[in-house]
Amino acid sequence: MLGYSAAVFSSIGVALTLRKIFSKYTTGLTGGKAIAATSAISYIAVANASFLNTYFMRLSEMKQGVAVIDEEGNKRGVSPIAAKSAVLQTAKSRTILPLPIFAVPGCFFYLLDR
Repeated sequence: MLGYSAAVFSSIGVALTLRKIFSKYTTGLTGGKAIAATSAISYIAVANASFLNTYFMRLSEMKQGVAVIDEEGNKRGVSPIAAKSAVLQTAKSRTILPLPIFAVPGCFFYLLDR
């Protein structure tokens, strides 16, 4: 529940804050420019939500650690450092995964408008 709540509230908060900050630049934009600006702001909000959701969903693994296994499949121990590294790598990748979904249409409509 913590991961979901963090993702939802941070996404809404980031989106509203960015819209407020950039409102003087985005007011009056039409067509492809408006779609590109909206896509950029939405992407940042979604990327933030994805990162926080992954981070908080795997928080217990980072505290307890994960099993470290050698090349032969033997368990060598439990490592919180390895867990933190794995969770942060996964969370970072989750911020990049939605990029094409937001960038391609925004860029396409911007270029089409030109």
